[in-house]
Amino acid sequence: MMRSNRLEQVFFQLWGSRDDLKKHLLYDTSHNLPRNEFIKETLNWLDQYLGPLQ
Repeated sequence: MMRSNRLEQVFFQLWGSRDDLKKHLLYDTSHNLPRNEFIKETLNWLDQYLGPLQ
């Protein structure tokens, strides 16, 4: 895992959601997220906030 920089931490704290609803993930890549992680996290978010598919 990579370490976050100070600016990332400031923006994360200023994000308009409660702390228990935030999740800050870091990947050891250049700019793009690993595809499988992107899909997994997106589907998890959709399930949490919109409900699982029926």
